[in-house]
Amino acid sequence: MAPTPDYVASIGGIQNFTSNLAGIVITTFTGLMLALTKGSFTIPLVVAGGFCFLGAFSYLVIVGKIEPLRIPGAEPLDVAASQGVGGR
Repeated sequence: MAPTPDYVASIGGIQNFTSNLAGIVITTFTGLMLALTKGSFTIPLVVAGGFCFLGAFSYLVIVGKIEPLRIPGAEPLDVAASQGVGGR
């Protein structure tokens, strides 16, 4: 979660960059492991599973409770009313 609305785009860009970088690295790693193990997918799958576990664990332990960003002085937006839903 962004600490302020000013950082939302920067944090989104960093997340997209690291996700794309991971896609490049893991394909290279998988190809290298296939070449070294003569076609076995065991090591790449175990590593990928480990990173999935690490990501889930970090959301549970490190990130903590995720709540909407509170902006000082701003009213909560009633989305249904702003879209004309509910007979208003």
